[in-house]
Amino acid sequence: TEDVPPNSLAFGRARQVVKEGRFSNNNGQEENN
Repeated sequence: TEDVPPNSLAFGRARQVVKEGRFSNNNGQEENN
């Protein structure tokens, strides 16, 4: 894990968070509407 730069992990996590956030927001908006 030390060989992998923190940027790679951060980038991968950011993509996951963005995906989850979008799905959560879309579902929430649909339920509210």
